[in-house]
Amino acid sequence: RGGTTVDIMTLAPEEFVPKESGTVQEVDEDRPVGAGEQPDAGTAISPVYTIVYTGDVCLQSGVENAYRASGVDGIIGEKLLRSLTEADYTVINHEFCFSTRGVRQDKTYTFRAEPANVSLLKEMGVDLASLANNHALDYGTEALSDTFVTLDDAGIAYMGAGETVERAAEMITVEVNGYTLGFMAASRVYPTTQWNVLNRQPGMLPAYDPDYLAKLVAERAGISRATLWAVEKGTPTVAIGIYASVLEAINGLDTDLLMVARERS
Repeated sequence: RGGTTVDIMTLAPEEFVPKESGTVQEVDEDRPVGAGEQPDAGTAISPVYTIVYTGDVCLQSGVENAYRASGVDGIIGEKLLRSLTEADYTVINHEFCFSTRGVRQDKTYTFRAEPANVSLLKEMGVDLASLANNHALDYGTEALSDTFVTLDDAGIAYMGAGETVERAAEMITVEVNGYTLGFMAASRVYPTTQWNVLNRQPGMLPAYDPDYLAKLVAERAGISRATLWAVEKGTPTVAIGIYASVLEAINGLDTDLLMVARERS
């Protein structure tokens, strides 16, 4: 509800060709399966990575009290915790701020947590937090900045907000089981335009203009929005170099592009 998270792309290592997002067909004799081939009868389809996306995660006094009293087991059931911690990559919608500072905004509901309780997110196995939502600035820009520092110190990546426009719009890229994954976040839900990083910094990346993120990619690739639209459609008349430029613009995948182009007999 509070933000939009986008899994931009997945690039397969040379041993596999994805049949669909997150799965590959197992192959014999170390030969990749062609994009048009179908699995043989009885061939297992194995996940090559597991990503967990959660909904809203909100630490506030009730949760913090339960955590202090009983630890992570007092908040999250065993089965859910196992799913979070055993995933290859876990992404949450971080609907609060980590801070003891700031001014409470004029909202019905506001959420803030002690920075020390970032340890709960670590115990949950959180790798990436989206701050593009309607609560990250509940206590203003000071508290948002404290949130950046707290997550950085804990080794948890964040997206969708930043001290600068460039940081808020940054693509977060990770290597998972030989695949390069890219993530961005933007929000259409915030109470005032002053939360928009384009109007005031720090802030969060807006998604009110549906073309805004596409424009960012087009600019980075050095092409027009119309050409990017053709790339999105998979138009075969677009030069392969343009496709490569778009991939590289998204998250600098110049070396990984070799894996896309490589064929093995």
